[in-house]
Amino acid sequence: MKRTTSVVLLSASLLLMSGCSSAESTGTAAEAVENAASAIQEKVQEETFVQKTSSDKHLAYVKKYIGMNAASIGYDTWGGNRMDQLGSATVDIVFVSEDGTYLGQIDDEDNDNATEDLLKDYVVTAQNFEPNTEVQIEYEKKEDGSEYDNLVSWQSISQIDLAVKKVGSLGNGPALTPGIPSRDRYTFYIADYTGRNLASAGYESLGGNFMDAYGPAVIKLDIITEDGSYVDISDASQLQQYVVVTQSVEPGTELDITYLKKENGEEYSNLIDHQNIDSITLNVKKISG
Repeated sequence: MKRTTSVVLLSASLLLMSGCSSAESTGTAAEAVENAASAIQEKVQEETFVQKTSSDKHLAYVKKYIGMNAASIGYDTWGGNRMDQLGSATVDIVFVSEDGTYLGQIDDEDNDNATEDLLKDYVVTAQNFEPNTEVQIEYEKKEDGSEYDNLVSWQSISQIDLAVKKVGSLGNGPALTPGIPSRDRYTFYIADYTGRNLASAGYESLGGNFMDAYGPAVIKLDIITEDGSYVDISDASQLQQYVVVTQSVEPGTELDITYLKKENGEEYSNLIDHQNIDSITLNVKKISG
């Protein structure tokens, strides 16, 4: 590995030296040298990255998604989400593109692979949780106090944002706000919705509201368009026409939760008594074209 790294760095140095004279006369040459050096550095990082593994069912680690083709990540669920498995924890995958294009599940009776066909055009450039970030996991308990093997009651990370760009295109894709893992089942942190396609921001509840989930808590998402147009949240094609530009509650704001208690004083694992944030307003604009 050391020999490989040395050769790569030497190659980068030669590229930089050879490009000095031409860089003075043309910005294009300088950019080419910079891009080559950047590509070499990324190659070094790829070679030295080691994915952590865990034999403890209460602990998993975030994967390195950067560099992966979007279609090779996770799977679609019946509920319309893109999910991935980290140990016993199941996490939502949200793709964020430069222009807000919708990159979620597509229902196409004539093409069972419509979602994958769309995602194949994109590659991951950034993720809001660093690779090897710990994912803490807790499980539901039986009457005797022992844990179930696969019924998760809480996990410190439940959603991962992935920035993507078109395969072969220039640039690094959109920037992402670093995520904050939940420290326990009483505290979650508001996501960064800006830059997301509106259809990837939430879901329609049985009550007909646009909602997002944080553990057992749900928050209503109120939509404001630039010209006051009505958005029918039951119409996926309408939601997909918009991208979120601002939100009324800052990303990373603490969402504090208290739970209802049983007669014996024990807390329910999924019945909320109070939460300090009930709604978030999303200002959206129509995607160009």
